[in-house]
Amino acid sequence: MTQRQRWILCITSLYSLLLLPVWDTALVPLSALTAFIIALRQGAFSLVRQHYAAVLGCWALLMVVNVAASVMPAKAFTGGFHILRGLSMFMPALLLAPLVPAPIRYRTLQGLVVLVAIGALGLLIQIAPATDHYEGLLLLSYDWFGNLHNLVNVMAGVLIAALVLGITARCRRDRMLALVTGLPVVLLLLWLSSEGAWIALLISLAAGCILFAGRGLQLLAWLGIAGLTVLLHLFYLTPELAQQLTGLELGSLVARTEIYTALLASWLDAPWLGWGFSTYKYLPAAQVAGVEYLYPHHLYLEALFSAGLVGCLLLLLLFRALGRYIDWSAVRSDPLALLGFLLLCYTAAKGLTDMKLFSAQTFSLFGFCFGLMSRLPVHSEPALQAQWSASDRAIRPADPVRQSVG
Repeated sequence: MTQRQRWILCITSLYSLLLLPVWDTALVPLSALTAFIIALRQGAFSLVRQHYAAVLGCWALLMVVNVAASVMPAKAFTGGFHILRGLSMFMPALLLAPLVPAPIRYRTLQGLVVLVAIGALGLLIQIAPATDHYEGLLLLSYDWFGNLHNLVNVMAGVLIAALVLGITARCRRDRMLALVTGLPVVLLLLWLSSEGAWIALLISLAAGCILFAGRGLQLLAWLGIAGLTVLLHLFYLTPELAQQLTGLELGSLVARTEIYTALLASWLDAPWLGWGFSTYKYLPAAQVAGVEYLYPHHLYLEALFSAGLVGCLLLLLLFRALGRYIDWSAVRSDPLALLGFLLLCYTAAKGLTDMKLFSAQTFSLFGFCFGLMSRLPVHSEPALQAQWSASDRAIRPADPVRQSVG
């Protein structure tokens, strides 16, 4: 593998990961396809077939069961195809560690974070004259990013990446750069006023504490995650309690309560096998109080509604197989593996209030995160190890970039 191919694989993979939420605007499908083709040419499919056959088996069984039971088989088949399409991003992510040297991975992530931070600064300057910053960003998001949530998720992901860069940097310059790039992103998130994003960021921070802190802080972090999750769902059950405690008119919370109530009532008519992937918006459950919703705004309830209890079990088995070679020592030491872990935590938490599950974007995120966290046994892949050794030797030990990132 040439040095140019390593850079292209790294840039296209990380670009796709960070900008997944603004899928069409950022031309992510083109970038993701480029990374996928490079991964295929480097033998990624043979690795998946050898080490992750169970993932393909779970997906195939899930497809057969879901399509056969669905009231809209064609829609369910399309949704299942999007799952596979998204999981294909697991392959380039899996190859980044063995084929791309650490300094290239670090500098690529750093450069992309800087570029997105410059974009965030541009948005701040553009919206600053507006009387209502939130309304201005809302209109701009619908024009350019599909909806406000997409912009929120990009900024949250970049903020996590900046935090990872700041934590793992070994020189003051890189730490200062991470801090500076994080400032406009934080301000933009404040203007975007997404309570769900801040809850997800807090849960991700708590997950990071569980990963690195001592037992006392770990226990507090677990209690914090459990407390936020329980409190949020208590508010869903009794939105009037949330309004009494906060003194605010929480229209979004009330709307979600109505969505979830209608969804669960419909799920009870097909509890075991569900209604089928990507069918929600076409069914009566999506019609709530005169409003038609495109997705349920809750990943776990969407999984229950679409796949039923049997399908949820198969999904869990699929993710278990996908995480077969997660290396927790790599997650604690490698910036990209840590980024994958925190983004996965953010998605799991943000899924309590928003996000669509059965889409190529969401499963691409899962594929990227699991791939970044995984490390295949070195002895089982001598060809990959040889390529990594050659690329690693090509970087001089005295290289200051290598010394700064380890």
